[in-house]
Amino acid sequence: MEPYLKPKPLHQLKEERLDAIEKLDKIIAKAEAENSRAFTAEEKREVNEGFLKVQRIDLEIESGHPAWSAQKRQAEERQPGAGRESSFQSSPNTFWGKACKAIHNGEARSLTSSSASSIIQDPKVDSNTVLFDSLVANNPLEKLGMKIIKAMPNFTQFVRVSSLPTAYWIDKNTGTFTASDPTITNVKVDMKNLSCLIKVSNNLLRDQSPSTDAIIANVFQRVIQQALITKILTGDNTAGLEWDGIDNIAGVSSVAAGGVLGSYEKIVEAITTTMSHNHMVENIGGLASIDVCTQLNNMLDNDNNPMQPPKLFNQLKGFHYSTAVGETYDTDKTRIFIADWSKSMLAVEGSYELRADQTYATEDATGFFLLYRSSFHLIEPDAFTILTGITTV
Repeated sequence: MEPYLKPKPLHQLKEERLDAIEKLDKIIAKAEAENSRAFTAEEKREVNEGFLKVQRIDLEIESGHPAWSAQKRQAEERQPGAGRESSFQSSPNTFWGKACKAIHNGEARSLTSSSASSIIQDPKVDSNTVLFDSLVANNPLEKLGMKIIKAMPNFTQFVRVSSLPTAYWIDKNTGTFTASDPTITNVKVDMKNLSCLIKVSNNLLRDQSPSTDAIIANVFQRVIQQALITKILTGDNTAGLEWDGIDNIAGVSSVAAGGVLGSYEKIVEAITTTMSHNHMVENIGGLASIDVCTQLNNMLDNDNNPMQPPKLFNQLKGFHYSTAVGETYDTDKTRIFIADWSKSMLAVEGSYELRADQTYATEDATGFFLLYRSSFHLIEPDAFTILTGITTV
Protein backbone atom coordinates (compact mmCIF):
# COMPACT_ATOMS: atom_id res chain seq x y z
CA MET A 1 0.00 0.00 0.00
CA GLU A 2 1.32 3.39 -0.97
CA PRO A 3 1.95 5.84 1.87
CA TYR A 4 -0.40 8.79 2.18
CA LEU A 5 -0.01 12.23 3.68
CA LYS A 6 -1.31 12.14 7.24
CA PRO A 7 -2.60 15.29 8.92
CA LYS A 8 -0.44 16.72 11.68
CA PRO A 9 -1.39 15.58 15.19
CA LEU A 10 -4.02 17.80 16.77
CA HIS A 11 -1.82 18.69 19.76
CA GLN A 12 0.93 19.86 17.39
CA LEU A 13 -1.47 22.08 15.46
CA LYS A 14 -2.81 23.57 18.68
CA GLU A 15 0.73 24.32 19.86
CA GLU A 16 1.65 25.91 16.51
CA ARG A 17 -1.49 28.05 16.63
CA LEU A 18 -0.79 29.16 20.20
CA ASP A 19 2.81 30.02 19.30
CA ALA A 20 1.64 32.13 16.33
CA ILE A 21 -0.86 34.03 18.48
CA GLU A 22 1.75 34.62 21.21
CA LYS A 23 4.15 36.10 18.64
CA LEU A 24 1.40 38.41 17.41
CA ASP A 25 0.64 39.48 20.97
CA LYS A 26 4.31 40.30 21.62
CA ILE A 27 4.56 42.48 18.50
CA ILE A 28 1.38 44.36 19.38
CA ALA A 29 2.35 44.71 23.05
CA LYS A 30 5.73 46.16 22.08
CA ALA A 31 4.12 48.81 19.85
CA GLU A 32 1.55 49.68 22.52
CA ALA A 33 4.24 49.97 25.20
CA GLU A 34 6.05 52.53 23.05
CA ASN A 35 3.24 55.09 23.19
CA SER A 36 1.01 52.99 20.87
CA ARG A 37 3.27 53.77 17.92
CA ALA A 38 2.53 52.54 14.42
CA PHE A 39 4.04 49.24 13.28
CA THR A 40 7.32 49.29 11.43
CA ALA A 41 7.38 47.80 7.92
CA GLU A 42 8.96 44.64 9.31
CA GLU A 43 6.33 44.38 12.07
CA LYS A 44 3.53 44.82 9.54
CA ARG A 45 4.96 41.97 7.51
CA GLU A 46 5.26 39.76 10.59
CA VAL A 47 1.70 40.56 11.73
CA ASN A 48 0.22 39.80 8.30
CA GLU A 49 2.19 36.56 8.08
CA GLY A 50 1.07 35.66 11.59
CA PHE A 51 -2.60 36.14 10.73
CA LEU A 52 -2.21 34.06 7.59
CA LYS A 53 -0.47 31.32 9.58
CA VAL A 54 -3.33 31.17 12.10
CA GLN A 55 -5.84 30.93 9.21
CA ARG A 56 -3.87 28.10 7.62
CA ILE A 57 -3.66 26.18 10.90
CA ASP A 58 -7.42 26.62 11.42
CA LEU A 59 -8.03 25.13 7.99
CA GLU A 60 -5.68 22.22 8.76
CA ILE A 61 -7.55 21.50 11.98
CA GLU A 62 -10.91 21.73 10.22
CA SER A 63 -9.89 19.35 7.42
CA GLY A 64 -7.60 16.98 9.32
CA HIS A 65 -9.56 16.67 12.56
CA PRO A 66 -13.25 17.14 11.67
CA ALA A 67 -14.49 15.17 14.68
CA TRP A 68 -12.70 17.46 17.15
CA SER A 69 -13.84 20.54 15.19
CA ALA A 70 -17.45 19.32 15.33
CA GLN A 71 -17.20 18.74 19.10
CA LYS A 72 -15.73 22.22 19.53
CA ARG A 73 -18.60 23.79 17.57
CA GLN A 74 -21.16 21.86 19.61
CA ALA A 75 -19.54 23.06 22.83
CA GLU A 76 -19.60 26.63 21.54
CA GLU A 77 -23.30 26.33 20.68
CA ARG A 78 -24.03 25.16 24.22
CA GLN A 79 -21.96 28.05 25.62
CA PRO A 80 -22.26 30.90 23.08
CA GLY A 81 -19.04 32.84 22.58
CA ALA A 82 -16.85 30.52 24.67
CA GLY A 83 -13.35 29.69 23.49
CA ARG A 84 -13.34 31.23 20.02
CA GLU A 85 -12.25 34.37 18.31
CA SER A 86 -15.76 35.80 18.34
CA SER A 87 -16.06 35.47 22.12
CA PHE A 88 -16.57 38.79 23.87
CA GLN A 89 -17.51 38.47 27.52
CA SER A 90 -20.56 40.47 28.55
CA SER A 91 -20.28 42.93 31.42
CA PRO A 92 -22.54 45.43 33.18
CA ASN A 93 -23.69 48.10 30.75
CA THR A 94 -21.73 50.84 32.49
CA PHE A 95 -21.85 53.31 29.59
CA TRP A 96 -25.62 53.61 29.53
CA GLY A 97 -25.86 53.64 33.29
CA LYS A 98 -23.31 56.46 33.61
CA ALA A 99 -24.74 58.48 30.73
CA CYS A 100 -28.36 58.31 31.89
CA LYS A 101 -27.46 58.82 35.55
CA ALA A 102 -25.42 61.91 34.65
CA ILE A 103 -28.30 63.39 32.65
CA HIS A 104 -30.70 62.50 35.46
CA ASN A 105 -28.47 64.42 37.89
CA GLY A 106 -28.07 67.38 35.54
CA GLU A 107 -24.38 66.71 34.94
CA ALA A 108 -22.42 67.38 31.73
CA ARG A 109 -23.76 65.50 28.71
CA SER A 110 -20.61 65.62 26.61
CA LEU A 111 -18.65 62.39 26.21
CA THR A 112 -15.80 63.89 24.20
CA SER A 113 -12.35 63.02 25.50
CA SER A 114 -11.33 66.70 25.39
CA SER A 115 -13.88 67.65 28.04
CA ALA A 116 -12.68 67.46 31.64
CA SER A 117 -16.29 67.13 32.80
CA SER A 118 -17.21 64.36 30.38
CA ILE A 119 -19.09 61.32 31.65
CA ILE A 120 -16.48 59.04 30.13
CA GLN A 121 -13.13 60.61 29.29
CA ASP A 122 -12.37 58.22 26.41
CA PRO A 123 -15.25 57.87 23.90
CA LYS A 124 -13.80 54.54 22.72
CA VAL A 125 -15.88 51.97 24.56
CA ASP A 126 -14.32 48.52 24.85
CA SER A 127 -16.13 45.72 23.02
CA ASN A 128 -16.85 43.94 26.33
CA THR A 129 -20.30 45.50 26.59
CA VAL A 130 -23.84 44.24 26.53
CA LEU A 131 -24.43 45.96 23.19
CA PHE A 132 -21.52 44.34 21.37
CA ASP A 133 -22.10 40.96 22.96
CA SER A 134 -25.74 41.04 21.84
CA LEU A 135 -24.70 41.91 18.27
CA VAL A 136 -22.69 38.67 18.18
CA ALA A 137 -25.09 36.45 20.12
CA ASN A 138 -28.20 37.55 18.21
CA ASN A 139 -26.70 37.37 14.72
CA PRO A 140 -28.35 34.51 12.77
CA LEU A 141 -25.33 34.28 10.45
CA GLU A 142 -23.05 33.69 13.44
CA LYS A 143 -25.33 30.84 14.46
CA LEU A 144 -24.95 29.43 10.94
CA GLY A 145 -21.17 29.53 11.24
CA MET A 146 -20.01 32.95 10.00
CA LYS A 147 -16.76 33.97 11.67
CA ILE A 148 -16.99 37.19 13.65
CA ILE A 149 -13.50 38.22 14.64
CA LYS A 150 -12.06 41.10 16.59
CA ALA A 151 -9.67 42.85 14.22
CA MET A 152 -6.30 43.56 15.80
CA PRO A 153 -4.19 46.67 15.05
CA ASN A 154 -2.81 46.73 11.50
CA PHE A 155 -4.93 43.72 10.46
CA THR A 156 -4.83 44.66 6.79
CA GLN A 157 -5.53 41.56 4.69
CA PHE A 158 -6.66 37.94 4.65
CA VAL A 159 -6.54 35.02 2.23
CA ARG A 160 -9.30 34.30 -0.30
CA VAL A 161 -9.32 31.00 -2.22
CA SER A 162 -11.02 31.68 -5.58
CA SER A 163 -10.25 28.30 -7.17
CA LEU A 164 -8.69 25.04 -6.05
CA PRO A 165 -5.70 23.26 -7.63
CA THR A 166 -5.98 19.82 -9.23
CA ALA A 167 -4.50 16.76 -7.51
CA TYR A 168 -2.72 14.25 -9.77
CA TRP A 169 -1.62 10.66 -9.26
CA ILE A 170 2.07 10.32 -10.05
CA ASP A 171 4.36 7.46 -10.98
CA LYS A 172 6.13 6.19 -7.87
CA ASN A 173 9.37 5.67 -9.79
CA THR A 174 9.65 8.84 -11.86
CA GLY A 175 7.88 11.14 -9.40
CA THR A 176 7.02 13.65 -12.13
CA PHE A 177 4.70 16.39 -10.91
CA THR A 178 2.04 18.18 -12.94
CA ALA A 179 1.84 21.87 -12.14
CA SER A 180 -1.55 23.07 -10.91
CA ASP A 181 -1.82 26.33 -9.00
CA PRO A 182 -4.79 27.42 -6.91
CA THR A 183 -6.05 30.96 -7.15
CA ILE A 184 -5.23 32.41 -3.76
CA THR A 185 -5.34 36.15 -3.30
CA ASN A 186 -4.81 38.55 -0.43
CA VAL A 187 -7.89 40.68 0.11
CA LYS A 188 -7.59 44.04 1.81
CA VAL A 189 -9.56 44.58 5.00
CA ASP A 190 -11.22 47.95 4.53
CA MET A 191 -13.21 49.02 7.58
CA LYS A 192 -16.50 50.76 6.82
CA ASN A 193 -18.28 53.15 9.18
CA LEU A 194 -21.84 52.45 10.29
CA SER A 195 -23.48 55.12 12.44
CA CYS A 196 -26.77 55.57 14.23
CA LEU A 197 -28.21 58.56 16.12
CA ILE A 198 -31.05 58.22 18.62
CA LYS A 199 -32.82 61.25 20.08
CA VAL A 200 -34.27 60.69 23.55
CA SER A 201 -36.41 63.00 25.68
CA ASN A 202 -34.58 64.14 28.80
CA ASN A 203 -37.73 63.49 30.79
CA LEU A 204 -37.30 59.79 30.06
CA LEU A 205 -33.67 59.94 31.08
CA ARG A 206 -34.56 61.72 34.33
CA ASP A 207 -37.38 59.36 35.23
CA GLN A 208 -35.56 56.13 34.26
CA SER A 209 -38.82 54.20 34.28
CA PRO A 210 -38.79 51.88 32.47
CA SER A 211 -35.03 51.38 32.19
CA THR A 212 -34.26 53.87 29.41
CA ASP A 213 -30.61 52.82 29.11
CA ALA A 214 -31.65 49.23 28.33
CA ILE A 215 -34.19 50.45 25.75
CA ILE A 216 -31.58 52.61 24.00
CA ALA A 217 -29.09 49.73 23.89
CA ASN A 218 -31.78 47.42 22.49
CA VAL A 219 -32.70 49.92 19.76
CA PHE A 220 -29.05 50.28 18.75
CA GLN A 221 -28.64 46.51 18.66
CA ARG A 222 -31.71 45.98 16.46
CA VAL A 223 -31.00 48.66 13.87
CA ILE A 224 -27.27 47.90 13.60
CA GLN A 225 -27.92 44.16 13.32
CA GLN A 226 -30.39 44.80 10.50
CA ALA A 227 -27.96 47.09 8.67
CA LEU A 228 -25.05 44.65 9.00
CA ILE A 229 -26.95 41.60 7.72
CA THR A 230 -28.55 43.56 4.88
CA LYS A 231 -25.16 44.71 3.57
CA ILE A 232 -23.56 41.29 4.09
CA LEU A 233 -26.13 40.06 1.57
CA THR A 234 -26.55 43.02 -0.79
CA GLY A 235 -23.69 45.47 -0.12
CA ASP A 236 -22.31 47.49 -3.04
CA ASN A 237 -18.99 49.29 -2.57
CA THR A 238 -19.31 51.36 -5.75
CA ALA A 239 -19.61 54.59 -3.77
CA GLY A 240 -17.00 53.46 -1.23
CA LEU A 241 -19.37 53.69 1.74
CA GLU A 242 -20.04 49.99 2.30
CA TRP A 243 -18.41 46.66 1.55
CA ASP A 244 -19.37 44.38 -1.34
CA GLY A 245 -21.94 41.86 -0.16
CA ILE A 246 -22.58 38.32 -1.41
CA ASP A 247 -24.60 39.71 -4.33
CA ASN A 248 -21.55 41.53 -5.68
CA ILE A 249 -18.70 39.07 -5.09
CA ALA A 250 -17.47 36.98 -8.03
CA GLY A 251 -17.63 33.20 -7.73
CA VAL A 252 -21.00 32.94 -5.96
CA SER A 253 -23.41 30.45 -7.60
CA SER A 254 -27.11 30.93 -8.26
CA VAL A 255 -30.15 28.73 -8.90
CA ALA A 256 -33.40 30.07 -10.39
CA ALA A 257 -36.55 29.13 -8.48
CA GLY A 258 -38.87 30.14 -11.31
CA GLY A 259 -41.91 30.99 -9.20
CA VAL A 260 -43.59 30.18 -5.90
CA LEU A 261 -42.04 27.37 -3.85
CA GLY A 262 -44.36 24.40 -4.30
CA SER A 263 -41.84 21.85 -3.01
CA TYR A 264 -38.32 21.56 -1.65
CA GLU A 265 -36.91 20.67 -5.08
CA LYS A 266 -35.21 24.00 -5.81
CA ILE A 267 -33.89 24.36 -2.28
CA VAL A 268 -32.30 20.91 -2.58
CA GLU A 269 -30.78 21.97 -5.91
CA ALA A 270 -29.23 25.04 -4.25
CA ILE A 271 -27.89 22.90 -1.39
CA THR A 272 -26.34 20.35 -3.76
CA THR A 273 -24.86 23.17 -5.85
CA THR A 274 -22.90 24.27 -2.80
CA MET A 275 -22.06 20.64 -1.96
CA SER A 276 -20.68 20.15 -5.49
CA HIS A 277 -17.77 22.43 -4.52
CA ASN A 278 -16.73 19.99 -1.76
CA HIS A 279 -18.58 21.63 1.11
CA MET A 280 -20.14 19.26 3.66
CA VAL A 281 -23.91 19.42 4.07
CA GLU A 282 -23.51 19.50 7.86
CA ASN A 283 -21.76 22.87 7.51
CA ILE A 284 -24.35 24.35 5.13
CA GLY A 285 -27.18 26.56 6.33
CA GLY A 286 -29.83 28.82 4.83
CA LEU A 287 -30.99 32.38 5.39
CA ALA A 288 -34.37 33.23 3.88
CA SER A 289 -36.99 35.95 3.95
CA ILE A 290 -40.13 35.92 6.08
CA ASP A 291 -42.16 35.30 2.91
CA VAL A 292 -40.20 32.09 2.28
CA CYS A 293 -40.99 31.01 5.84
CA THR A 294 -44.68 31.43 5.03
CA GLN A 295 -44.36 29.48 1.77
CA LEU A 296 -42.51 26.55 3.38
CA ASN A 297 -45.06 26.27 6.17
CA ASN A 298 -47.95 26.42 3.70
CA MET A 299 -46.67 23.67 1.38
CA LEU A 300 -48.94 20.61 1.19
CA ASP A 301 -48.32 17.07 -0.07
CA ASN A 302 -50.61 15.09 -2.41
CA ASP A 303 -52.85 14.17 0.52
CA ASN A 304 -53.24 17.82 1.48
CA ASN A 305 -51.14 17.35 4.60
CA PRO A 306 -48.24 19.63 5.59
CA MET A 307 -45.26 18.70 3.39
CA GLN A 308 -42.36 17.15 5.27
CA PRO A 309 -38.87 18.39 4.38
CA PRO A 310 -36.48 15.89 2.74
CA LYS A 311 -33.77 14.16 4.77
CA LEU A 312 -31.10 16.34 3.18
CA PHE A 313 -32.86 19.44 4.49
CA ASN A 314 -32.77 18.04 8.00
CA GLN A 315 -28.99 17.55 7.77
CA LEU A 316 -28.36 21.27 7.41
CA LYS A 317 -26.54 23.22 10.12
CA GLY A 318 -29.58 25.45 10.38
CA PHE A 319 -32.20 27.46 8.55
CA HIS A 320 -32.99 31.01 9.67
CA TYR A 321 -35.29 33.78 8.50
CA SER A 322 -34.65 37.52 8.46
CA THR A 323 -36.33 40.64 7.15
CA ALA A 324 -32.84 41.67 5.99
CA VAL A 325 -33.11 39.21 3.07
CA GLY A 326 -35.81 41.41 1.57
CA GLU A 327 -38.89 40.53 -0.41
CA THR A 328 -38.69 43.11 -3.18
CA TYR A 329 -35.10 42.81 -4.47
CA ASP A 330 -36.84 42.35 -7.82
CA THR A 331 -40.53 43.01 -8.52
CA ASP A 332 -42.50 40.68 -6.21
CA LYS A 333 -39.49 38.37 -5.80
CA THR A 334 -37.50 37.07 -2.84
CA ARG A 335 -34.71 34.51 -2.35
CA ILE A 336 -32.71 32.18 -0.10
CA PHE A 337 -28.97 32.30 0.63
CA ILE A 338 -27.58 28.76 0.95
CA ALA A 339 -23.96 28.52 2.11
CA ASP A 340 -21.23 27.11 4.26
CA TRP A 341 -21.19 30.32 6.28
CA SER A 342 -17.92 29.39 8.00
CA LYS A 343 -16.30 30.50 4.74
CA SER A 344 -17.28 34.10 5.46
CA MET A 345 -15.87 36.59 7.92
CA LEU A 346 -17.04 39.78 9.60
CA ALA A 347 -14.08 41.67 11.05
CA VAL A 348 -14.97 44.33 13.61
CA GLU A 349 -12.83 46.91 15.35
CA GLY A 350 -11.94 46.14 18.92
CA SER A 351 -13.80 49.21 20.12
CA TYR A 352 -16.50 51.51 18.88
CA GLU A 353 -17.38 55.11 19.58
CA LEU A 354 -20.36 56.22 21.63
CA ARG A 355 -21.25 59.85 22.25
CA ALA A 356 -24.05 61.67 24.01
CA ASP A 357 -24.43 65.42 23.58
CA GLN A 358 -26.90 68.28 23.72
CA THR A 359 -27.50 68.49 19.98
CA TYR A 360 -31.20 68.82 20.76
CA ALA A 361 -30.85 71.03 23.84
CA THR A 362 -33.61 73.38 22.69
CA GLU A 363 -35.99 70.40 22.59
CA ASP A 364 -34.94 69.18 26.07
CA ALA A 365 -33.65 66.01 24.45
CA THR A 366 -30.29 64.25 24.19
CA GLY A 367 -28.77 62.61 21.13
CA PHE A 368 -26.98 59.26 21.49
CA PHE A 369 -24.59 58.62 18.61
CA LEU A 370 -22.94 55.27 17.80
CA LEU A 371 -20.10 54.70 15.32
CA TYR A 372 -19.44 51.03 14.49
CA ARG A 373 -16.60 49.93 12.18
CA SER A 374 -16.57 46.58 10.39
CA SER A 375 -15.54 44.78 7.21
CA PHE A 376 -17.14 41.71 5.56
CA HIS A 377 -15.43 39.18 3.28
CA LEU A 378 -15.96 35.77 1.68
CA ILE A 379 -13.02 33.41 2.17
CA GLU A 380 -14.35 30.85 -0.37
CA PRO A 381 -17.02 32.32 -2.70
CA ASP A 382 -17.90 28.89 -4.15
CA ALA A 383 -19.36 27.98 -0.75
CA PHE A 384 -22.30 30.32 -1.48
CA THR A 385 -25.39 29.77 -3.63
CA ILE A 386 -28.36 32.10 -4.00
CA LEU A 387 -31.79 30.67 -4.83
CA THR A 388 -33.28 33.54 -6.82
CA GLY A 389 -36.60 34.46 -8.37
CA ILE A 390 -38.93 33.11 -5.67
CA THR A 391 -42.30 34.76 -6.30
CA THR A 392 -43.72 36.30 -3.13
CA VAL A 393 -47.18 35.35 -1.86
